[in-house]
Amino acid sequence: MPAIDRLCAAEGVSPRELGMVGVSAGPGGYTGLRVALTVAKCIAEATGARLRLVPSALSAAAGADPSGPTLVCLASKRETVHATMVGVTDEWLAEHAAAIEPLVGKARLSGDLGRPWPGRWLEIGLIGADVVATLGATKIVGDKHLPASFREAVAAAGVEVVFPSFGPEGVLRLMGWFGDADPADAAPIYPREPEAVTRWRELGRG
Repeated sequence: MPAIDRLCAAEGVSPRELGMVGVSAGPGGYTGLRVALTVAKCIAEATGARLRLVPSALSAAAGADPSGPTLVCLASKRETVHATMVGVTDEWLAEHAAAIEPLVGKARLSGDLGRPWPGRWLEIGLIGADVVATLGATKIVGDKHLPASFREAVAAAGVEVVFPSFGPEGVLRLMGWFGDADPADAAPIYPREPEAVTRWRELGRG
């Protein structure tokens, strides 16, 4: 909040002059997502600014120039990642439908995948390294936590790995393409169940 306050002061912007707040809404780390979204929601609620939630996979790909099918791998844990394909083309869909359909379902493939930027995109969900080669990505966006099994699969396929862009530029570039979210209802995009909930269930607490 002090950094946001300094930025607004430097630009001569008062809280009531804020028109829109954008936030990278996940998938990502549980605590980081909760903090980021809570701050964005509070600012929007207090100032009356509109709130826009941008999927983190899209903002992470903003610096990767996804001119072809690019697989964004975030929220790595053990040997799985949350995967989103950006830069989807009709040719890619036709060629890889058999591999994609079991992961996302037939209805998702036949739905509207259109976006002005970064092209059409498809949230695949949690995957293991065993399906990487079947997806036909021309580029992989992955951070330092990308599992070794994925790095080996990507190397075997001869695909370039690009570090994601975690700065605000991608959110600013994309937030105009999403509708307004109600601050009271806005929720993070979680890749998997929070560890605390899993542990609680394992203890038989319901």
